[in-house]
Amino acid sequence: MVNGATRATSAGDAFPHSEAPPAPRGLAILAATEALNAFALYGTLSLLVLYLSGELLRSERLGAVAGLGGFAALLDTLFGKLTTIGLASQLFGLFAGFICFTPLLGGAIADRLTGQRAAVGIGLVLMLAGYAALTWPRSFLAGLLLIGLGSGFATGNLKVQIGNLYDDTGEERPRAFALDLAGINFGAFAGPLVCGSLVAASGWSAGFAAPAAAAAAALALYGSAWQRLPPDVRAAAEAEPEEPGAPGAVTALIGIIALNILYFGTYNQTFNILAIWARDAVDRDVGFELPVPWLLGLDGLFGIAAALGVYWLWKRQARLETEPHALRKLVIGFTLLALAFLSLTLGAATAGAGKASLFWCVPYFLLVAAAAPFIFSTTLALISRHAPARSRSLIMGSYVLSAFAGNLIVGWTGGFYETMPAHFFWSLHAGFAALAVLLLLLFRRSVSARLPA
Repeated sequence: MVNGATRATSAGDAFPHSEAPPAPRGLAILAATEALNAFALYGTLSLLVLYLSGELLRSERLGAVAGLGGFAALLDTLFGKLTTIGLASQLFGLFAGFICFTPLLGGAIADRLTGQRAAVGIGLVLMLAGYAALTWPRSFLAGLLLIGLGSGFATGNLKVQIGNLYDDTGEERPRAFALDLAGINFGAFAGPLVCGSLVAASGWSAGFAAPAAAAAAALALYGSAWQRLPPDVRAAAEAEPEEPGAPGAVTALIGIIALNILYFGTYNQTFNILAIWARDAVDRDVGFELPVPWLLGLDGLFGIAAALGVYWLWKRQARLETEPHALRKLVIGFTLLALAFLSLTLGAATAGAGKASLFWCVPYFLLVAAAAPFIFSTTLALISRHAPARSRSLIMGSYVLSAFAGNLIVGWTGGFYETMPAHFFWSLHAGFAALAVLLLLLFRRSVSARLPA
C-alpha cells in the first residue's frame, strides 16, 4: 500500500535474478475465479448507490423490500435523520464493510475446521445465492447478507491458496499477486461496463443478473479444477512447529494491515460518493452522456495495465538488483493515492459554479490504479511469506478486515459530502493517504527489523 537503489532484503519482496519459472499449477484457475468474483462484486458496487438513491430508497418503495423500512429506521436512530443520499451511502458502507469483516471468521474456520478448498467452495455457493437474490427487490437485503457471508469464506482463502502455490522462500509471490490483481481488475472493468449497459438496455433486474451469472461461472470453474488446487495449509501445519520469531513478524504484519485502513477508507470512495459526484457534478458529455458505471469501469481498465506494468517493472528491477524494499513500495503506493485525490480536488476547485471537467477523473483513475499493486500485492506477499502457517488464513482475513474498517470510514465520510465543498471533501481523502506515508516513514526501521529476509 511502497525507494532506494539497492536490492530488496525483506522476504516476499525480492525476485530471483533469472527469468521467472513457469507459473505453478492452479494459479490460472485461482486468478480466473478471482476475476469472475470481481466482475460480480464491482458490477454490483457500480450500481448499488445509484439504485438505492434513485430507486429503492424512495419512500413509496421501502415497503417492497423485506426488512428495509425497519433497517432504515434503525440507521436514522443511530446516525440521525438521513437524506436519501446519506442513507444510500450508509448502506453502501455497511455492505462493503460487511464483505470485508466476514473473511476474518472465514479464515478462522478454514484454519481450524474446513481447510481453504472447502471454505472457498462454501463461499462461492453462498455468493451465487446472494447475487441471484438481488434480481428481486423483495429479497435485496437478504442478497446483500448472503454475498457478505459468502465473501467471508472465499475472499481471504483464495489469496491464501495463491500463496500456498509457492515454497517458503516465496520469492515469486509478489508477482503472482500482481497477476492476480490484473485478473481482479479485468473483472472490475468488465463488471461495471456490462452491468451498466444492461441497466440502460433492460432495467435494474437485468443489470443485477450479470453478477449472478459470473458467480455461477466462478463456482463451476473452481469445482471443475478441485484436484489441481494447492493442498490446505491446515493439514500441513499440524505437524510443523511454529516458526521462530513469528510473534515479532505478526506484530509488524498487523501494523501494516492496520495501515491499509487508510487505503480502503479512501480508495473505496470510488464506488460511493465519486459515483454521486460524477452523476451530478461532472460534465460527462463525450458526444453522448457517458454512463456513470462506464466511467467507474476505468478503475478496472487502468488497473489491468498498471498491474501488468508493475509486474514487468519489478521483474526487470530484480534482474538489475534495484528492486525497492517492501516498505518503500508501500510509500510509493500511498503517495500515488494522495496524488489521485489531489486530482479530484483540483477538478472540483476549478469547476466554480459549473460542472467539473471529465479530464480530472482520468488522472484519478490512472493514479489509483498505479497505487494498487504497490499496496495490495506488497501487503499480500508479506502476509503470505511471514504469517505463521497455522494462522495464515486468519491473518489474511485480518487484512480483509482492514477493508471493513475502511469501508465504515467511507460510509461515515460520505455523509459529509452534502455539507462541505466538494474540493474540501476530496482534499480530506488526499490527507488520509498522506498520513499513511508519514506513518510508514516514521516506523520503517522497526517494521523492517521484524520482517527480515
